[in-house]
Amino acid sequence: MRGRQVFMESLLAHDVEFIFGNPGTTENAVVDGMVDYPDLSFVLALHEGVALAAATFYAQASGNTAVVNLHAAPGLGNAIGLIFGALRANAPMVVTAGQQDIRMRLREPVLSHDLVSMASSVTKWSAQVERADEMSLAMRRAFKIAAAPPRGPVFLSLPMDVMEEETTITAVGPGGTLSQGAADPTAFQNAADLLAGADHPIIVAGDNVAQAGADGAVAKLAEAAGAQVWFEPSRARQPLDSTHPAVRGSLPFDTLATRAIFDEGDVFLLIGGRFFEELWFDGGGVFPEGGKIIEIEESHGSLAHSHAADVGLIGDLGATASALADSLAGKVGEASERLATMGEAKAKKAPSNPPALPGGGVHIGLAMECLKDSLPDNSVIVDESVSTKRDLNRVFDFTGPGDFFGGRGGGIGQGIAGAIGVQLAYPERTVCSISGDGSAMYAIQALWTTAHHDLPIIFLIMANGHYGVLKHNLDEWRRRFDMTSNRPNPHMDINSPPLDFVALAQGMGVDGTRIENNTGLAPALQTALDSKRPHLIELVI
Repeated sequence: MRGRQVFMESLLAHDVEFIFGNPGTTENAVVDGMVDYPDLSFVLALHEGVALAAATFYAQASGNTAVVNLHAAPGLGNAIGLIFGALRANAPMVVTAGQQDIRMRLREPVLSHDLVSMASSVTKWSAQVERADEMSLAMRRAFKIAAAPPRGPVFLSLPMDVMEEETTITAVGPGGTLSQGAADPTAFQNAADLLAGADHPIIVAGDNVAQAGADGAVAKLAEAAGAQVWFEPSRARQPLDSTHPAVRGSLPFDTLATRAIFDEGDVFLLIGGRFFEELWFDGGGVFPEGGKIIEIEESHGSLAHSHAADVGLIGDLGATASALADSLAGKVGEASERLATMGEAKAKKAPSNPPALPGGGVHIGLAMECLKDSLPDNSVIVDESVSTKRDLNRVFDFTGPGDFFGGRGGGIGQGIAGAIGVQLAYPERTVCSISGDGSAMYAIQALWTTAHHDLPIIFLIMANGHYGVLKHNLDEWRRRFDMTSNRPNPHMDINSPPLDFVALAQGMGVDGTRIENNTGLAPALQTALDSKRPHLIELVI
């Protein structure tokens, strides 16, 4: 048996269905070898970044460890930024790249480089398979590390000669899985006592709540404690049903604004997240003086990463939150009253249906209302709207962990490519990608992959002709560093020459429609839904 056969059979042993990638000469063993393994499907991308983003979102949506095959040093380099996003999203993933024949290593042949070092800073584990005898163990270890909390990408370099080397060591699967239970009883009781005595408890739920399927347990805990629930500023998942009366929304990116929210709290329970990703420096912390902090995580590496916790609990997120809720049952007399008050405040929020503004272009608030009304109830939103995200969150209710997906890490270009992975994970659901025009241009090749695999994704491009969020951030930067300026925002407009997304889509086999007024979106959406094929809608906003 050759190394490449062990590689392929290791994938099957770990229940892999898709390999995302862009092929090259050093990957011939994988691409050609797939002919003998019909249970594996190759998702062909025209750029390594597209393959990586699609795999990241597939891993999040399916709950499976995704597999990506990249092309040697240049291809790995193309994907580094997206691997960083996967790392920040805790997406379990085995990333591989073909390496040149080891026998030529010292001659520095074309495409070769130290791939292990290239990948090490953005992965949990990075290694090269030096002998075919190592392939089985390396693959099993890669899948194990990728799936162990905190989940994330790992990397394996696969030299061409190793893939063709003979071995008698065959592929093995993951074996039995070890599931976590609830956290340590002593720490658990300390947490319960703090919550039972809290006047204003606040829960902050991270992406891993959705990843662990712990949303119901966290809702139960919020009800038992009478606690507000907030989300991390940047989220890749929907940790809790947004219609739940305790849910308040996403925290801001800066410390001062978060501290203003937290000033009313006295006990803070953080569960399943990074806590906190900030954009701007502010002195001091986010928590008020005297506030008590409880944190629940699945691993020691994730616990109290950037702050001290008064009580830290390691265990299954759902089991721990549910058991904590059970221990509080009947002990927080004000819980029901607090929950009712939060529900009343939520019901009084500003209504939707914003008025149309004078002038040309599409009103983004009306567009979001139309999108919500037009999409089927089981639709999935893949979001990279960036500067129009506020309208999306105002209009849409995301009731389950599989209703919303976004990118982590701050890099753009994840959304339209990520929709491919979500659609592969949810073939029976309608997937709608919402992206800004600047973000879309980072990975526009994703449209071709969508057409090539006939995935019926709806792409909604918000075309405002500039990097809107960067203009906002430039103004904030000037304010924070005491710079009074009437200068324009340099190099942030992308409207000269204007981008034509319909033409770009058609050139890659995707039908497109350009909408310039508030009445055109509904029929365009209906056309897209009826076609059951990929369709791009460019909104001039």
